[in-house]
Parts: sequence; C-alpha cells; structure tokens
Amino acid sequence: MSRFRIFLPCAVAQLMIVLGSGVAPLHAASRQSAAPTAAQFASWTDSQLILDNGVVRRVVTLKPDGILTAQLTLAEFPESSMVSKDKGGEFRFVLHGGKTLTGASGWSRPNCELANDSHGGRGAAIVLESPESLRVKVVYLLYPGLPVVRKQLIIENVGLVDVAVENVDVENLQMADDDVHCQTYADYGRRAHVGPYLGDWHDALTMLLFSTKKFDARAATWGLAIGNEASGVLKRVSAFLDGRNEVSVGVKRAEEPYAFRRWLRSGENWASERTFIVPYANTFPGAVLSGPVNDFVRRHLGLRLAELTRKPTFVYNTWMPFTVDIDERLIMDLAKQASEMGFEEFVIDDGWQANRTDKPGPRPIGDWLVDKKRFPHGLKPVFDYIKGLGMKPGLWLSLGAVSTDSAVYAEHPEWMALGADQRPIYLHNTTSKTRVTACLATGWTEYFKELLLRLVRDNGLEYVKLDLAVVSSAYVNDPWISGCHATNHPGHRDHAESHEAIYAALWRMFDELHAAAPQLFIDCTYEAIGKMNLVDYALCAHAEGDWLSNFDNPATLDSWRVRQMAWWRSPAMPATALVIGNQRLDDPNWEQSFKSLVGAFPIFLGDLREVPSERKQHIRQWADWLKQMQAKYDYAMFRSDLPGFGEPTAGAWDGFSRINTDTQAGGLVGVFREHAREKSRRVFVPGLAPRDSYEVSLAPEGKVLHVMTGQELAEKGFMVTLEHVQDGAIFGIERR
Repeated sequence: MSRFRIFLPCAVAQLMIVLGSGVAPLHAASRQSAAPTAAQFASWTDSQLILDNGVVRRVVTLKPDGILTAQLTLAEFPESSMVSKDKGGEFRFVLHGGKTLTGASGWSRPNCELANDSHGGRGAAIVLESPESLRVKVVYLLYPGLPVVRKQLIIENVGLVDVAVENVDVENLQMADDDVHCQTYADYGRRAHVGPYLGDWHDALTMLLFSTKKFDARAATWGLAIGNEASGVLKRVSAFLDGRNEVSVGVKRAEEPYAFRRWLRSGENWASERTFIVPYANTFPGAVLSGPVNDFVRRHLGLRLAELTRKPTFVYNTWMPFTVDIDERLIMDLAKQASEMGFEEFVIDDGWQANRTDKPGPRPIGDWLVDKKRFPHGLKPVFDYIKGLGMKPGLWLSLGAVSTDSAVYAEHPEWMALGADQRPIYLHNTTSKTRVTACLATGWTEYFKELLLRLVRDNGLEYVKLDLAVVSSAYVNDPWISGCHATNHPGHRDHAESHEAIYAALWRMFDELHAAAPQLFIDCTYEAIGKMNLVDYALCAHAEGDWLSNFDNPATLDSWRVRQMAWWRSPAMPATALVIGNQRLDDPNWEQSFKSLVGAFPIFLGDLREVPSERKQHIRQWADWLKQMQAKYDYAMFRSDLPGFGEPTAGAWDGFSRINTDTQAGGLVGVFREHAREKSRRVFVPGLAPRDSYEVSLAPEGKVLHVMTGQELAEKGFMVTLEHVQDGAIFGIERR
C-alpha cells in the first residue's frame, strides 16, 4: 500500500441517537468524565474541553478569562498538533464602533454544555460572558467516523443597549507551519495558490497542503480542508495574511465589499452560519475532496436533496430556443414530445406571465398574473396535461424583480430595495428603466411565499426555478450596488446589515415552502444567489438545485465545459445540485452533452419537435437507463474523481465516478476523450466491496463488457477505447 494514504476512521461501535438540534445542558455527574463516549464525543474538566470521536481530536484550553485550541490532530498522531498550542484567537468579531473580541478577551470563566444537531453531530458548547454585556456560545460538533470538526457562534446581547456585530471569524486558528511551506487550494478546493491568501464567495471549500515535518515526522504531507457555510457573497476565508500564520473563516468585514453586520437589540441573539475543518495527513487534496469532505457533506451537512424521496434524473426546460415566446399550444406540443422521450420534469420558463398593461418591452414581472392571450385557460389545464403525461410541472419566476407598472409596485413601494441615493434600484441590471428589485427583508417575502404556495395548491406546481438578483448581480461588479440602502426596513437597519438579512429571509422562505410542500424542488439560480456560477453550502441546505450556468454553444464546443463546471464544483458540492444549462436535444451532437450531464443534473432544452424519431427512441433508452440506475443505487447523492483523470480540458481525458460508496452495490462511471492523442485509457474504480463481483456494462444498451471483483476494479481497472477524438462513454457498475 502506498504511504500516501488517507487515514480512514475506525468503526463506531455504538449507533448515534439524534436528539434534535440545539444545545442540551450536561448533568453535573458528567462534568468530570475522563473520556468522550461514542454518544457524546465530548468531555471536559475545569481546564480543558476534549472533543474526540476516535478519528479527530480537538482540545480547547479553558482559561479563567477565555478559550484557545491547544491541539488539533488525527488519531494516528495523538501527540502532535496542526495548530499552535499557545496562539490563535479561536474566534473574532468586532462591536460596531467599539472593540475587537476574541477567545482571549477577558471573558468570565467558561462553562460547557453538551451539544448536538439533527444530522448526527455530537459535541459541546462553551458559554462565555463578557463585560460588554454579551454572551457567546461556541458550539463544536463531531460526526461518527469522520475527521470533521464543525463550529458555530451564537452571540446574544444581554445588555440594555443595542449593539452591532461585524468582522466575524467563526474559526480563527494559528497554524503550526507558515505560508512558505503551504499551498492553498481555493475555489472549491480546485485552484492552487502559494503564499498569503484572501478568498471570496467561491471559497465554500478551501484546502491547505503542507509538505514539511512541522506537524509530525511520519506525515509526508498534511493539511486542513476548510468549509465555510456562510451565504453567497458574504463568505470570507484567509490564510497567512500580514505575515501571520493565522487561518480565519467567517464573513466579509465592514471595510470589504459586501460587508456583514448584525444589529442586536436587548435580549436578541444571532447564530452564525457554521464552518467545518477536516484535518488530513499522508494524502492530497483531491483524495480528501472525494473522501471525508464529500462524505460529510452528503451524510451530515443537511442537504435538501437528501430529503427528496424521488430525485430527478431527466428534466426539460423551455428557455432555449423559445425564450419568452411561448403559449399554451407550444407547451402542450413540447410536453407530449418530452413525455415520449422519458422526461420526468417539465419546466415552463419565462414568458407565461402578464401584467396590468400591454406595453411593449420585456415580459412584465411582479404581479405574476397569467397571460390570458398566451394561456387563455390559465396554468392549471396545462399543468394537468403535463401531469397526465407522467411528468412533474415546473415554472420560472423571478425572486425579487418587479416591473414598475405592476400593481404590487404601486401598492407597496416600501418593499423595494433602495440604492445609495435612496431611490428604488434594479440590482440585476442597473440600466433597466422598467424594473426594480424588491428587498426580501420586508413584507415582499411573505407575499412571494404565499404566491408560490397558491401555485402549488391550485395548479400542482412541483418544480420552481427562481431567478434574477436579490442581493448582488452576477453582472455588476460595484459592491455598493448590492443589498438595500434603506434605513427603515423591518429586516435591516443599514446597507451592511441588509446583505445577511436578505439571505436569511430567502432561506427562511425556502424552509417554510418545504414545510408546506416537502417534495417541491427549488432551483435557485446563480443569478439569485449573487455571482456568476456561484453555488454554496447555504443554498444546498435550503434548496435542491442551483441553475449554475448558461452554455449556449453547440455540444462540440460546450459539452466539455459542462464537465469542467461539474468537476470544478464537485465533489465539494453535491453534483445533482449543479443544474448546468443550456444544452439542447435538437443539437446533432446531443449525445455528448447527454453523457456529460450525467455527471451533474441532466437538464435539457431545445425544440423537441425537431428531434428525429430515431433519436427520440435513443433518448428514451438513455432516460429509462438513468431512472433504473437511480432506483437501484441512488447515484444522485454521489460523485467523486476517477483516479488518474483530472480537469476536463482540450487534449486530455477526463472522467467521473458516481458509485454509491455507502452501500458499495454499484453506480455509474463516465469517461471522456477531449481531443487527446491516445485512443485508450485504463479506468480504475475505487469504492466497491473488494471481494464482491461486479458487472461492467456499456450504457444505455447494457452490454456486459467485464466481470471483476471490487478489488480488481480498484487495482487493475479496465481499458476504455474511444475512436473519435471527441467522445465519451458511460458505464454501469453493478454488483452481481
């Protein structure tokens, strides 16, 4: 076995019992317990908190005036530490107009409580009191069998005067090594950077890689995966800035673009979004992404996708080539074609809505009335027709864009977002003269939620695509053109607070929609979350999908970009949450797009009436095969890198694995040649039961090519030959 390996967790003997979210007090008899149990993963004395699940260990020193992490290590290296034992802030935040507070800012003697969440997390919370009339609860959670430590701050104003919290670092650690010996893999853990690093909104997952002996002489490489669950443009991660060996994870600072601030009245508290860290040794970032990071995200993050009893495998959207030129007859014609090809969801995009006037220009939005000229019988007969064909109906709406001639704009001008000049602003495209953006931290959110629920209740809506900017634009780079500058909105007091308030209102609305309609699929686009091709853990915890891109070129030009986008954001992000548009089934080279999208979320567009009948039959064969594989193996929840295959690019081979590594029963593998010189490559498939036998078949026909054990697939692999310079193949891997 290679010495470059990831240390996998030992078996957990006792099943975890989920008691629900929140923090539970510890009985006094447990206070001096010597070692954590499988049910707790936490114990403490008067001088230290020990967090240990048998895989990762974090020791927090409890001082009379604060706290500090003294050790962070893996079970394989019990005496070593990746962090300095006597430095680091543990956390940091600033009181607006006041002082900076860290874990060593003169708090009263800390108290500990047991903590848990509803997704298997167990640990402890440290409660601190400060002279500034603040109470801070620092929550640490560990998970069964994984080297993950998750963290959260809950800040409460226990004084009589309002305070504002900003510049929040939930995690603040002093590393045992410096930036000279570190590579930072940023941008979903995919892009290498050397030296000091300040991240941005794409750093939901960042990785540090060291290759020195400062952690432990037995570790040839070591490092830390860093997860930031903050929302959208608020994310901030830094490493080794200003000559310090400090790593911090939290939200944007007051002086930075898209700043964070939270005002707290007396008795109010604010719970930060969580962070997580994954220590590793004797392996490399790619293996950690496909291993413990992906396992944690899939099992314990709380993905909305995991709540769906039936995950979509084949979805149609009307946007291309029709854009807004749709009507009842066209939709019904397309729906009939889609059902024959095996689609499961049929989404009507922009163009169905009407307004109070018939003025020329962009389709009106805000009131969300059905255009009776285009849909004379309303949406329900159309939705009923789609459902009668065996598909779930879906609909496009804008989350916050409002036409200036709409009734809602006339009746509720106080709901609109204001720019720095205190005038209504259209965040999505500042040149528009006919639209503005609603501020979600107002009554708009309740209005919009009730509208969606009526569509669910009255028309049977089951999939909703929510679009256009509400916090910041993917196309406008001025950070002052963001959020809302109003000072009298109920959800925020100032511009800096509006960013977090709008995201919080958005996620709360999604949660309330799901409470009323648990199987509703919410596709929240990158335009809505705030930046080009942006997806993150906050969105995936509250929505099922993210329309991530618009690749409008033919498949010969863009199918590899589909795979590149999926590779770039997974395995850090759940692959089936990546809704990658706009590949078309009326493209002569549609099958390369189809195979590429099998690695993400298979959504297709195009004029289905122009698809030849022979192709329709082949598409149906693909659709049926995907449905069968999903029913057997639930591959939608899995994606990892194939050993030896890297980023999709011209002149190379690339691939992905969607094997269910939990059951080890099977799944699928995709392999692609993108103008590479060599016609053949060997494919290795890890993650299967070593002694079990598996059939390797070519999709969608299902012809069995090989019968191999799991060990043989992992160590010997099988050869794939692709004769065409741009080609791909999907293989089913099924236990016999």
